[in-house]
Amino acid sequence: MITKSGTIPPIFIDTQEKRIWEVGYRRFFIFSMQFAKTMDYPNVKRPISSKVLMALLVFYGILGLISGALLMADPTGVGLGFTSDIVEKVPFRSFLPVGVFLFFIYGVGSLIHTIGALTRREMIFGKVSELAVYHWSWVGGMMLTLVLVIWLAVEGSLIGLDWPATYFTVLIGVGIFVMMILPSTWKYYRGS
Repeated sequence: MITKSGTIPPIFIDTQEKRIWEVGYRRFFIFSMQFAKTMDYPNVKRPISSKVLMALLVFYGILGLISGALLMADPTGVGLGFTSDIVEKVPFRSFLPVGVFLFFIYGVGSLIHTIGALTRREMIFGKVSELAVYHWSWVGGMMLTLVLVIWLAVEGSLIGLDWPATYFTVLIGVGIFVMMILPSTWKYYRGS
């Protein structure tokens, strides 16, 4: 439990651990604020396209976490319906790297983008916003769609794209991309 002042009450840990935690917390906060240039964003009501975008990113993130966790727990891919002929077509014998990728890039990455899109805070990504003139979550969302296109190209060349999960992933990816390129969305995330 953390108090409003950012400290841990002495009930939970001894004085030495409390001091170490407080120093580490302050250093992280100061470190993250060094990179966060405050961008000015339009002070308007959040457009519906932004709300739909965040909902799609959350859904995409949850799917990434679940499928990634399933592949990390069972690297053979049998739990997700992968057969032995699919395993023979890929350049590795375990789906563990795929699971890690799905979990962290699509799962955790999408949820971090959602938090950024929701709050429009710079966190430690202020330099990205400064360079791109758009909020880092918008830039990251575009990068996420680019990664999806590359992912589908590799998947298509290795095992083909005729899978229901692939169609569903493409549909969500297209939805994210369309929401991001709508004028109401990119104007909302454009900084000055």
